[in-house]
Amino acid sequence: METYIPIAKIAQEIGLDRSNIRKYILSKGLTFHKIRTPESKGQQTLSLTEDDFNLLLRLRKEEGFNFDTASEGDNGYFYLIQPIPEYCENRIKIGFTNSIEKRLSTYKTICPSASVLKYYPCKRTWEKAAIDSVLRSEHFKIGGIEIFEFKSVDDALSKGDEFFATMPLL
Repeated sequence: METYIPIAKIAQEIGLDRSNIRKYILSKGLTFHKIRTPESKGQQTLSLTEDDFNLLLRLRKEEGFNFDTASEGDNGYFYLIQPIPEYCENRIKIGFTNSIEKRLSTYKTICPSASVLKYYPCKRTWEKAAIDSVLRSEHFKIGGIEIFEFKSVDDALSKGDEFFATMPLL
């Protein structure tokens, strides 16, 4: 008997929303099957065979995407990453992650020269305050995500050092 993996479970495993995972699966030429599950309350839902699901995971990893099916916890790292240091060394992506290595690997799929400037042990709940602290340095925002261009990278790093010096050790 064939085992089927519902699209909601696939999206959760890979870390994409249902709309994007559907498009991604179609782009790989995989065929959906319609099944009824208790989670879909008996309604038909799109799914893949277990073999196709494993192929999809392998393809995604070969494309350089790293994902962990374990949910992210409260402890992780606050990071400052230069996405394109050869183009603009003052441009920095800041944020929270559970894995510096995985986050950098994700960025390197788009910006191969991306590099970590600094990271600090951090609780997820500290992220907003840490961002606000680093942004006390003169900057302007690039687009709608947490990428900023700073007048002085050293000043931005100094603001991060000051913030985390006041926080408890993890």
